[in-house]
Amino acid sequence: MRVLGIIAEYNPFHNGHLHHLETAKEIVNPDFTVAIISGNFSQRGEISILDKWEKGKLAVENGIDLVIELPFVFACNNSKFFSYGATEIFKKLNFITDLAFGVEEENFDNLLHLAGFLKFFETSDVFKHLMKENIMKGFSYPKAQELATKYILDNNRKNSFDNIKTLNTLSSGSNNILAIEYLKNLISNESYEEFVSQPKFFINPVFINRKNSNFNSTELQGELSSATSIRNLILNNNILKDENSLNNLRKTLPESSFQFIFNKLKNENLAEIYNLQLENFFSQISNKILTSSSEELSKIYSITEGLENKLQKNIRTSSNLDELKNSLKSKRYTHTRISRVLTHTLTNLTKNNFNKILSSQKPFARVLAFNQKGSKLIKILKKEDSVSLPIITNINKEEDLIKKSKDIIRYDIISTDIFNSLASRNIYHNSDYVKYPTFIP
Repeated sequence: MRVLGIIAEYNPFHNGHLHHLETAKEIVNPDFTVAIISGNFSQRGEISILDKWEKGKLAVENGIDLVIELPFVFACNNSKFFSYGATEIFKKLNFITDLAFGVEEENFDNLLHLAGFLKFFETSDVFKHLMKENIMKGFSYPKAQELATKYILDNNRKNSFDNIKTLNTLSSGSNNILAIEYLKNLISNESYEEFVSQPKFFINPVFINRKNSNFNSTELQGELSSATSIRNLILNNNILKDENSLNNLRKTLPESSFQFIFNKLKNENLAEIYNLQLENFFSQISNKILTSSSEELSKIYSITEGLENKLQKNIRTSSNLDELKNSLKSKRYTHTRISRVLTHTLTNLTKNNFNKILSSQKPFARVLAFNQKGSKLIKILKKEDSVSLPIITNINKEEDLIKKSKDIIRYDIISTDIFNSLASRNIYHNSDYVKYPTFIP
């Protein structure tokens, strides 16, 4: 049995996602396709334009059989832990045979050998020291990683490193950065020498070249435009009055996605609601920062190097969320990292709680949506002894299954409640206790 795994955000599901999915299916020819997606907040720390249940529904309508939520503590995190959380769930399901992911790099062998090098060398004292030095100089994590790798290769060049052709892959391209992290978690070799001789994997990696637009591009580029540019178009308050903009949007989305988003724009004022969420986010994060001490803020998971003091200072001179983010941005703290800092602060994700989750709590597979084939797979997974994590469809009835995951599920519930609060939606009726997975016949 072949089961294809995909890790995505689907914020929203667009033509690029459809191309990726269809290409992966052509390569793997799977019996089932399973996607792990982020929930109500993205990896970049931003509010999702659709809630997690809506994203799951659209994914199934466009070809996924079973959609699982990536828990908030991993979904709203850097590439290392985003990848770790998703690949751990897939590995513990013990049914995923292939994991397909997009890359900008055309030399797949180079990407693989970079990942192998990092898997076995990044824990060395020398590498850690170089990383610390580079980060202290103000380099981003990916760039610091690239420079540390270059230093070790330049000073310890061996035949076993000859497969590594270029290093800029480490800091260029969001998909490359994620792909390297996926590969590090998928490689099952026990030593670098063994890996170089014959790479082995827990799950077979499937590389798919990213087509056309850059991940962060803000401008539409035809049918295969970036999610960022598509979101910008959707959130234009005048889009319903501009037939040209609607036509451009339609070109970038599968029909089911377009119809769903069009209806939300028309009937639920999607753009206005999102802008309301941003305003409410600023109001709530302001209250949180102003009523917290520096010591309390310093305990937040992603706050380091005295950022808590800068937060308390700059919140008093910022009049909106963009102003606050721009005032905090630096060479070391990118816009993305600042967004995650603020979301972690609002949800009170602390260093202690995250470390406790990593060291002692087990992941689970929370179902968001499924079709008939997905229903069949859920039944198989729930009966299979080799599956080493619980399959959750109703947290009210399955509390015993998630006792060892209580902080992970708690942050999922908190993040959902905050998402609904920001949108002024009924918190109870839209909570994780009430909402159930969507079945698409």
